[in-house]
Amino acid sequence: MKQLIQTIEQIRSKLEGFRRRSLKETPTRTIIIDPMLKDLGWDVRDLDEVELEYPPSFARDVSSIGHWGSGDLELGINNRSQIQETLILIRESFESLAG
Repeated sequence: MKQLIQTIEQIRSKLEGFRRRSLKETPTRTIIIDPMLKDLGWDVRDLDEVELEYPPSFARDVSSIGHWGSGDLELGINNRSQIQETLILIRESFESLAG
């Protein structure tokens, strides 16, 4: 519980900056929600505990059509917030590969 209180205090101290940036759903979840769930004992990477909402709204599944590249997701990035969300997805992808 002590760790949860510390996390909430850290988030509270940065809240004004988060508001100025107008965080979208994925960064909000990664920066604010996930740390609190972790402190409550949830494993946010365990799909039996938490259902992630992917892909993001600016992604398109290309697994069933011809495309260049090795992935199954095409990202149509049009603004800075989508770049931030994409970087988070990339980090999460590498973390999941690392175990």
